[in-house]
Amino acid sequence: DVLGKYWSCDDCRDELHNKFLAQSLQNNGFNPREKRLLSYFSQGLTTRDIGKRLGISHVSVVKLMQKIRVKSRKHLDKI
Repeated sequence: DVLGKYWSCDDCRDELHNKFLAQSLQNNGFNPREKRLLSYFSQGLTTRDIGKRLGISHVSVVKLMQKIRVKSRKHLDKI
């Protein structure tokens, strides 16, 4: 069956895990801009594309991602 094939793929499981992790983190202490950035990032957009959508520079996107990583580490330490 198709679902069985999907779950047998290591890359597919990793991708699904990363999406679930992003969704979990998104709901734990992130401001609306950080949540939008995570959403765009999970869609595979580049930093420049994300910056255009958020109305900020790609450098600001990189800095926001750094803040998100710090917050994520704090959240993951609690798990």
